[in-house]
Amino acid sequence: MSEAIKKLQDIGATKIHEETHISKHHAQAILHQAFEGLSKLQVNGFISILEREYEINLDELKHLSDTYFNDIEDKKDINTTIFVNSKKKESNTFIYLFIAILFLGAFTLFISSYSKSNKTLSVIEEKKIIQDVEKKIDLKKDLEKEKKVMILDLNISDDNKSETNLTVTKIENIEENLTNKIVDKIAIEKKVIVKTFEVFPKSKVWIGRFNLQTHKKREGIVRHKLTMNTKDNFLMILGHSDVQIKLDSKIFKFTNKGTLHLKFIDGKLSIINNKEFKQLSNGYTKW
Repeated sequence: MSEAIKKLQDIGATKIHEETHISKHHAQAILHQAFEGLSKLQVNGFISILEREYEINLDELKHLSDTYFNDIEDKKDINTTIFVNSKKKESNTFIYLFIAILFLGAFTLFISSYSKSNKTLSVIEEKKIIQDVEKKIDLKKDLEKEKKVMILDLNISDDNKSETNLTVTKIENIEENLTNKIVDKIAIEKKVIVKTFEVFPKSKVWIGRFNLQTHKKREGIVRHKLTMNTKDNFLMILGHSDVQIKLDSKIFKFTNKGTLHLKFIDGKLSIINNKEFKQLSNGYTKW
């Protein structure tokens, strides 16, 4: 203990209070280095008053004060760091949990939508199959009715063989006609109705067209757009495949490089090779 501190203790807290107006309670705390309940600013202020009043050096007391309050600050920093880290961990955990809930909800919604879509498609396909079967049954019924009507109208007689043969022939012709009607009807149903056929090249391209009904050919350079007659069946050769073809609202993009061979038959567009092109065009290769 320094002589300065010992001198203050000899003076006593009561007299220090009377001479410096430092409260007796605070004077006792300074004399016994009991800094609890005081701030660093208060302690430094009291030390300055005592040094000035009694003309003494209280550097040792200042050092004890600094050590005490520095220790307190260090403890506060440690506690603050622990608290902040704890809050960060809680915050991160909450964020991860929230993301997991969102992901699970989105996945559940996707599965539900996909299942409903598949059920809807299945119902539509079943209805279409039922309708096709019903149409064929109706046509078959019509065939049977016409057979019966023809037999009744011609009055078949066992005594007239030529009349019987005529009746049978007519019945066979009716059956053949109705069968052809069924085939034609099915072919029409299979044919896709396309209203617009448009070609959009990304750069100018040579295009050759071969009409499969008239066997006429046309060719030319297309820079922006080419519109085709969808009532015709035709073949096409394009100098490059960097094009888009639009059938009504459906767009076709092509990834193969080099010359592009296409066929458009009954409203359906497909890629073909050079060999198939020659076969469909009866070997036509010159333009």
